[in-house]
Amino acid sequence: MNNPILFSIIMPTYNRAGFIGKAIKSVIDQTFINWELLIIDDGSTDNTKEVVSKFSDPRIRYIYQINQERSAARNNGIQKSQGSFICFLDSDDYYLDDFLAEFDKEISENNFKNAFYFCNTFCEKSNGIIEKSAGANECFSGSYDFLLNNTIGTPRVCLPSEILKKNFFDLEIRIGEDFELWMRLINDLEIKYIKSYTQVFLDHDERSINDNVIIQSLIAIELRIKTASKYRDKFSKEAFSAFKNQNKLKLARLYFGNNKVACIRYSIQVLLSISNSKKEALYMIMKSILNYGN
Repeated sequence: MNNPILFSIIMPTYNRAGFIGKAIKSVIDQTFINWELLIIDDGSTDNTKEVVSKFSDPRIRYIYQINQERSAARNNGIQKSQGSFICFLDSDDYYLDDFLAEFDKEISENNFKNAFYFCNTFCEKSNGIIEKSAGANECFSGSYDFLLNNTIGTPRVCLPSEILKKNFFDLEIRIGEDFELWMRLINDLEIKYIKSYTQVFLDHDERSINDNVIIQSLIAIELRIKTASKYRDKFSKEAFSAFKNQNKLKLARLYFGNNKVACIRYSIQVLLSISNSKKEALYMIMKSILNYGN
């Protein structure tokens, strides 16, 4: 295969006029130029379309649909895409200029093999500080075990279009829909982990996941556990045990400073388990007890 890879980048958006310009520009600024950008406007009522129209690049396609949520928007983009590989970018995040080039390099070195390619990500805080997010936990090598113990959001992945066009996002799932999809399609795919940091997740107050953050996080954890339970026979005993401990730790962190009794309960469970996070669990227990009357 001598022709350059054509990447289809799918960007769902809803009322993100204040952010989407930076996201679009990050695609235009890519050093790898053989791409198309499909902006799926999921019924925006602000001036998103006006912002998009300022970019005259012929590789950009703007598609409007009646509001149906982001999974429907991504599915619409997948169906209309023309590329060999598909990437995703939320309209309030952005790529660094070597995002596609790094994927092109990895895919080329693997002879254009169908695989689950993904990279590392930065997190940009609301105060403008940019930090590296933790790299992937490589303790588990099997594809199912690996995905079970690593949270990999859509803006970090690059997947073969022929695979995605047979496996769409579940419209009934609004939180954790990516994890559910990864579980469905990973059976025949090898994981290719690119350790470069080429994508930036923007953490800001307007993110939909920030609405009632505790409730949303609880729903996300419950759905992740529910999805994992469907594929229990695919996981090793060690990986599933680590997954359960990981979620107990997430719950302890979630309740730390909000619900001390719940925090202590989950922290004790982590403390009594085989976990590398016992020091953190003990800290949360002690801190919760010392501050109990405050």
